[in-house]
Amino acid sequence: HYVKEYLPKLKASTSYDYQNRLKRYVLPELGSKKLNQIDKVLIERLLFEIAKETPTTANRVKAILSSMFSYGVYSNQVTQNPVSSVKFKEKERVRDRVYTDEEMKKILYAIDTIREPYKSNIKLIIYTGQRVSEINSLKWSDISEDRINIRAENTKNSLGQIIPIVQGILLILKNIESSSKDYSEYLFPIKNNKNKHRTSMSKVLKYIKNESGVLDFRLHDIRTQMVSKLSEKGISRTVVGKLLNHKQLSGDNSVTGMHYDKHSYYNQKIEALEIWIEYLENLLGRHYTDKKLSRWVG
Repeated sequence: HYVKEYLPKLKASTSYDYQNRLKRYVLPELGSKKLNQIDKVLIERLLFEIAKETPTTANRVKAILSSMFSYGVYSNQVTQNPVSSVKFKEKERVRDRVYTDEEMKKILYAIDTIREPYKSNIKLIIYTGQRVSEINSLKWSDISEDRINIRAENTKNSLGQIIPIVQGILLILKNIESSSKDYSEYLFPIKNNKNKHRTSMSKVLKYIKNESGVLDFRLHDIRTQMVSKLSEKGISRTVVGKLLNHKQLSGDNSVTGMHYDKHSYYNQKIEALEIWIEYLENLLGRHYTDKKLSRWVG
C-alpha cells in the first residue's frame, strides 16, 4: 500500500529514492516479516548495520521507515509507529570534495569515451552544475530558444530554475537530439520505455571511476567543484547559489530572498557558465572562445 498508494504522491525523485533504499536496505532484512512483526529492536539492529558503512544512509532509512509506519497507522494497517521510540541518530559527515585539476582532467577524458546518449547525459549535468534528477527529468518542452527551464516540481527546493543556453550547452543539446533513435518527450528516456526518464546512473559512474582512476568520484561533487572554481574567478556567492539553485548559497533562506528577490540573475548566470565551461574545455585542451548567447531551435 505504501509503495503503490503513498509514494506516487511524492516528488518523482523522492519517490525513486525511497523505493531504491527500501529495495536495497530494508527488504533483504525485513521483507519476509509482516508490519506488526517489525519492532524497535529489529529496526535498531538494521540501522546499526547500515551505519557501519554509511551513517547518512542509516538516517535516511530511519526516516523512510518512520514515514512508512506513519502511513500504516493512518491507513489502519498497524496501531503504532515503532520508529518513534528508536533513539538512533548517526552524526553525518559532510562531504566537501574538491578535485585537483589533474583529477578533473582524468574524469572528463573518461566521460569522452562513453557512448551516446550517456556521454551527453553526464556532460549536461556537469556543464550546467544541476542535480542529477533535475537534468534527467528534463523534457524537450522545457527547452526554449535561449534557456533550459527546470520545473519547480523537479527541484530539490521546489524552486523553478532557469539555465541560459550558452554555446557549450547548445552543443550538448544538439548531440542529444542527433543521437536520439526514437522520439520521447524526455531528453533521457529509459532504453526500453520512452515514456519514462532515466533515474539510475550507477553503471556509467562505475565506468567513470574505473576509467579515470578517481575511485571516489561522485556527480554531486561537481557542484562543490563549481562553487570553488567560480569563487576563485570572483563570481559572487549569490550568483553561484542562483546558478546551482542552492538556497543557502544564494540567500533564498532569508525573508528577503524568499519574498522580495525575484531577479533571475540571467545575465550573471551566463557569465558564470562561460567561466565554468571554459575551465572544463581548457582541461581537455580545447580553446573555448565563442561566448555569444546561443539559440536553440528544436
